[in-house]
Amino acid sequence: MKMMKKYAHTFSVLLSAAAIISSIALAFPYLPDSINNRHQFLAYADPSPANTFSKTNSGLVAQDSLTNDSRVNTDYWTLNGDAVKMNAPHSYFEDSAGLHIGIEAASSGQWAGFYAMTPKTSAQLYHAVLSIPFKTVSDHWWDTGMYIQTSSAAVNYVTCAAAVGTTGVTWQVVSTKGDTNSATQFNVLWKDTSANQPYTRDCTIITNGSNSLKVYLDNQLVYSSDTLDLQMPSPFNAYLEVQSSTISKKLFGTYTDFYSTTNQFVTVTGAPTGGKVELVASNSVLASGSVGSDGSVNLDVGKYHMPLAAQIKAYNSSGKLVASSDSLSIWAGDGYNISGNKNDNKDDNHATKDIVHSLIKTIKQDDHKLIKSLLLSSHVQNNGEHKGNDNNRQEDNSHNEVNNVLTTTKDVRGLFS
Repeated sequence: MKMMKKYAHTFSVLLSAAAIISSIALAFPYLPDSINNRHQFLAYADPSPANTFSKTNSGLVAQDSLTNDSRVNTDYWTLNGDAVKMNAPHSYFEDSAGLHIGIEAASSGQWAGFYAMTPKTSAQLYHAVLSIPFKTVSDHWWDTGMYIQTSSAAVNYVTCAAAVGTTGVTWQVVSTKGDTNSATQFNVLWKDTSANQPYTRDCTIITNGSNSLKVYLDNQLVYSSDTLDLQMPSPFNAYLEVQSSTISKKLFGTYTDFYSTTNQFVTVTGAPTGGKVELVASNSVLASGSVGSDGSVNLDVGKYHMPLAAQIKAYNSSGKLVASSDSLSIWAGDGYNISGNKNDNKDDNHATKDIVHSLIKTIKQDDHKLIKSLLLSSHVQNNGEHKGNDNNRQEDNSHNEVNNVLTTTKDVRGLFS
């Protein structure tokens, strides 16, 4: 018990000395370099996170700005549709404003379509910007949309589309089931028939083809469900398509900024268990999540336009920042691993121990006078109102404490090894 009291007392004195030396070193930069250099560790007791991030996988599957002035990338896109067999007037071209697909029905009221189709893909997130240059047609209907359809025989798909009629525009989310020739069942999941509909909308579709569907318009979630019966087995094809039943004239839809990613999440591994990971851009938290027992976390970024310019920040269970990346170009589906994370949750528990280790390690013989004078000065300042014998007793006690610091260093080092 006496030994433990001795260590406790010594530990208290060491911490006092550390705090005093740190304050002096920071407040008085004109102290001799030898002093400041040897006690530099005190000014950096809580260093910046040393952990680093490495990219483990890319989530980007395909990307096309659709703004090539010379031609459509037919190495990627397949251009076709029933308009060809029906001899319905149609055309397409690409310029700096986007991919333009135009169609006119072969006869009034008879639907015809023309599309640009992607190769088969297992991607689950799809994005494109859809534009229409008009809000009404003189007869029947015209529509444009991004369609995600199973590559199997059945015409089963989900779409984000704009339907234009004689009275205006309706933006909508639709799922369908069909046979090998066409869709036969239509399920309108969401629609907006309000006045003054926009000509252009940013559309993101996220689906697994089975039960889950999320649709964002202009980065706002308009539809979400995990209980659907979509019957759309992967792989999928994405279509940018116009359809028309009006013979008024050939009408064009425009598409830009197409991309697809493996999923909607950024996955971070190697994070401290019980901690938190954030995706931060311009001091705003875009997404955050709690770290699981396996050190991983999924950050949902599906609603944002890609790529994101953002940092990844990881915190331990005490809320301490333990890892921070540079600004990264991030796609949904990307994976990152934190390296150098050696159970950072233990850092806070041993912070005091580390300071003691550092203090013991750096105390040298020519620092003794400094420590003595600092401790004596502290006692004199705190007890300046005492006179005579009281003052002498305080100074004697201070000398004894300094001697304890200097003579029990070896014991304390053994205690914290």
